[in-house]
Amino acid sequence: MKIIIAFISALLLLGVESARDGYPVDKEGCKISCVINSKFCNTICHRRGAKYGYCYTGGLACYCEAVPDNVKVWTYATNTCGKK
Repeated sequence: MKIIIAFISALLLLGVESARDGYPVDKEGCKISCVINSKFCNTICHRRGAKYGYCYTGGLACYCEAVPDNVKVWTYATNTCGKK
């Protein structure tokens, strides 16, 4: 019985792809600006492998949902925008 549970658990883990939400960044590490153009942001996010993107008007920046872990997103801790 333990072998069956271990096998099923392994199968479930194989299909899991980790993703998170966040602001995509440009080459300088800055958020990508927008005003109201969610179509632009959706394109930016899709190019980075996210499932969906929109213009978050509260931050005037593109916001992506379900971004793969290998894609850099903006955070306070790793903020390099404007720094040289």
